[in-house]
Amino acid sequence: GEPVDLQLIADDNNITADETLVLNVLQFDSRGNSGPVVTFSSDWVIPEGSAIELIPEQSPRWIPGPIGRFNISVSVDEYNDTWEVNVSRGAAQNLFIEHDGVSITADEVLDLTMVVADQRDNRWVVNGTWSTIENESSSWLTQDGATATFEGNSVGSYTVRAIYSGPDNGNVMMMDELTIQVTSGDIAQISLSGHDSDLLTGESLELLPVAKDLDGNIITDATFNWSVDGQSGNAAIDVLNATFTALVR
Repeated sequence: GEPVDLQLIADDNNITADETLVLNVLQFDSRGNSGPVVTFSSDWVIPEGSAIELIPEQSPRWIPGPIGRFNISVSVDEYNDTWEVNVSRGAAQNLFIEHDGVSITADEVLDLTMVVADQRDNRWVVNGTWSTIENESSSWLTQDGATATFEGNSVGSYTVRAIYSGPDNGNVMMMDELTIQVTSGDIAQISLSGHDSDLLTGESLELLPVAKDLDGNIITDATFNWSVDGQSGNAAIDVLNATFTALVR
């Protein structure tokens, strides 16, 4: 008979992000008779990040995205109905090291977090094992289960490795690596050559300035401001060649 009601039913109210939800849309007439109704994508209102799969001669299938509690709605003519479903996270499929960047100076630290993701890219923190590939950088890594801190030290490229195997992924070993570039920090020390040298008027001395950070890394792009405390004055300095010439005996 003439449809007077619409009902949306599904096989579950609770699924994981790894599963899909089979839906059935039924129309009812005034005598209580019911039958399935064909729907189109425009008839559905679904949560953002999810999808509805409509295959001819098959029941609609909802593919979840984010985790949480959601409403799925369908409308046919002037009738509509809603099904509420709760989506929990699926099995971990991938491991990631979350970070704010891959380049730090020797004065800085980089905070790292170990996370896993299911097939819908829902992510959560897990406790795992941290290490560095280069032995020299092992002491610069401080680990605490799900988090770690890498401290800048010597200039160079270093790789941090995260490993997880546990109940969230069926005890399968997962691994991710992050390569961190350490550059020199701020100037903490400047050294000059020629201390206690005796010069005659007109003789020159190469000063060979070297700037280093707190960890002893040489700062190759350092610029210097020069001054002379003595009778020769600042004119004795050749800034371009970093030399001192004795102008007064």
